Amino acid sequence: MSKLAAAMAILAVGSAYAQHSKITVCVEIGNDQPMLVKAEAETSTMLRHAGVLIDWKHTGSSCPLAGIVVHRSDRTPVSFKSGALAYAMPYQGVTIELFMDRIAKEVNKQELHHLVAHVLVHELTHILQGVARHSETGVMKARWGRSDFLDLVYKPLPFTDDDLDLIRVGSAARAARLNSPNPVGN
Repeated sequence: MSKLAAAMAILAVGSAYAQHSKITVCVEIGNDQPMLVKAEAETSTMLRHAGVLIDWKHTGSSCPLAGIVVHRSDRTPVSFKSGALAYAMPYQGVTIELFMDRIAKEVNKQELHHLVAHVLVHELTHILQGVARHSETGVMKARWGRSDFLDLVYKPLPFTDDDLDLIRVGSAARAARLNSPNPVGN
């Protein structure tokens, strides 16, 4: 392949990802706002690389109809979704619940914002893809192990190519649904 052809192929792939979808995410802050602000910044960076821009809103501001609402639990019952750090409702397309008490037990306080960011990215991706599926590796893996918790502090867990394709397709479908005269789901 010539250098020109290679450059054109790279440009074509880049332009496919240049289109960004924009979402509003409304978060209940709780008493750890500085940590959450860091987590939101990291979440925004990770999803920007997947073609998604986030407009963050916090408790006290109204969430628009098309917004994704992130609730938090600081006292999650042990038997409720045992082992999960959060859950999303991808077919409903609006609600995420973070289990902050469980998340805080996995890493030290200085690393907490990294894990919260990854949990947010994982759950937001479920909403954006519109499906409850997991990948074998990366940020959309069903369960992260100790090595994943260590790795995500230094470098974000990646999206697979399938994750990125599903974000693009799901985001387009979500936007079409929200822009229709009779939006369903939100």
